[in-house]
Amino acid sequence: MRRLVLTLSALMAVGVYQRCAFAQDQEENPTPPGEEKPAAQPATPGPTTPAAPEEKGAAAGTKQWQDIIVVPRKTVLKTGRLELAPFAGLTVNDPLIRHWGFGGQLNYFFSDVFGVGLEGIYYKREITNTGGLIGLEYHRVPTLNEMKWAASLDFSYVPIYGKFAFFNKSIIHWEASVIGGVGITHTTIIPRNPQDDTFDNDDITPNLGIGGRVFLSQWLAVWFNFRDYIYPDKFENPNRMGGSGADAKTNADTQIVNNVFLSLGASFFIPPRFSYHTAK
Repeated sequence: MRRLVLTLSALMAVGVYQRCAFAQDQEENPTPPGEEKPAAQPATPGPTTPAAPEEKGAAAGTKQWQDIIVVPRKTVLKTGRLELAPFAGLTVNDPLIRHWGFGGQLNYFFSDVFGVGLEGIYYKREITNTGGLIGLEYHRVPTLNEMKWAASLDFSYVPIYGKFAFFNKSIIHWEASVIGGVGITHTTIIPRNPQDDTFDNDDITPNLGIGGRVFLSQWLAVWFNFRDYIYPDKFENPNRMGGSGADAKTNADTQIVNNVFLSLGASFFIPPRFSYHTAK
């Protein structure tokens, strides 16, 4: 019995050894001797991976992704150009008298953000309904001065520039500016007694405000200004009892006036065209 068990154990060990040797031989020589390795079968047709956009563009001779300009250039460059800007506007902070203003600006730009210019305004007065009712309600005639004209030397700086899509059809460029300057304002009193003489004032007038432009083409833009013209003005003395205009001016009361003026206008740039001197 013991001999039979030993014999079966030996046969099993021989079988395991032969299997291991066969497996190792298959790994080293997968094709049996005398047989040719079968030819590789063609791959089953299937969906192909689409070419990258860059490869398609190169093959078709079209624009590449790197050729697409994501950020367009400015519509207008102002450096070295003149701006002729007629405008109209009105005062917005005096409830008794309103002044309509008509004028123009001539600006020169040393760079695209910094400019200097001259401004002139002609004023036309209008007594408001409130000003006309003062005498009826309070039995008093208000003390008012009329602005005739103004001129100033102005400086502008553009801290903000932007653009927006117009109905997804075009790109509109715009900018916001800070404006300041100094000039002169010519005023005339409106005497409470129409028979009395008037007198004039020429007041030093600093100004400060904000503005903006919307560019329509290389040579045309629309703009607005919102500015405060500050000056010390002389008003008719409430105790005036006739007399000449010179005497009335000597006894006049001086007050600080804030003339808040809103204006709208158009810009015409000279020369009308420009060219870039740097790469995109």
